[in-house]
Amino acid sequence: MSKSFQFRQFSLKQEKSAQRMSTDSMVLGAVAELEGAMNILDIGSGTGVLALMMAQKHPDALVDAVEIDADSAAESMENFENSPWSYRLSCYAESFQDFIRDETLHYDLIVTNPPYFEEIHTQKGGNKEWPDEKRRAARTFSALSFDALLNGVERILVSYGRFYVILPIQAESEFLEKALAKKLFLFYRLRLQHDAGSEIHRLILGFQKTEADLSENVLVLRDNEGNWTEAYKALTKDFHTK
Repeated sequence: MSKSFQFRQFSLKQEKSAQRMSTDSMVLGAVAELEGAMNILDIGSGTGVLALMMAQKHPDALVDAVEIDADSAAESMENFENSPWSYRLSCYAESFQDFIRDETLHYDLIVTNPPYFEEIHTQKGGNKEWPDEKRRAARTFSALSFDALLNGVERILVSYGRFYVILPIQAESEFLEKALAKKLFLFYRLRLQHDAGSEIHRLILGFQKTEADLSENVLVLRDNEGNWTEAYKALTKDFHTK
């Protein structure tokens, strides 16, 4: 992935962050929505792409981002300051657990591309298939468990708010069970396929504090030639330059 990326309305520098911009974040940012949202939170900001997408989509909202990795948080802030919405964007270099100790925090829209790889321990230490240490720390349950995430979201999400998360398909059952225990009800599910012949590999789930009819769909990302599908291009047209 390039160290910089140009969107329609903002640019993204990604030289230091443990997590760079991904297709997962693009789809999540494109579908996460709450009409009239005024206070938005991006948990695990990385380069800040989700927060920037939220600021573009919701012109009246204040957008906060929390990022435990200091270098990533600094890069998020730099990207925020270089955007058209710098006065509405803030990034906090701390864990989500520490961030929500502020009892006054409340958000009507929360988005996250959370850590979901369980670390594998071997007798000799690190698994050679893992990426570098910073990326591993950003993408493992040790950084933010599902329980810790959902405990915090349940507390700071307002009664009419929405919470969107992207997960691997294998994590769906566990996450749904834990969310329901917190009385966070599923109202949206989008399953992602790399191409028409592949298995579902990711899904985006939307939750709220009141029960509602479930909206479901499947998004195929690439066609048989490896190009982006018309559905993906239509979904992300407000952000991608091409």
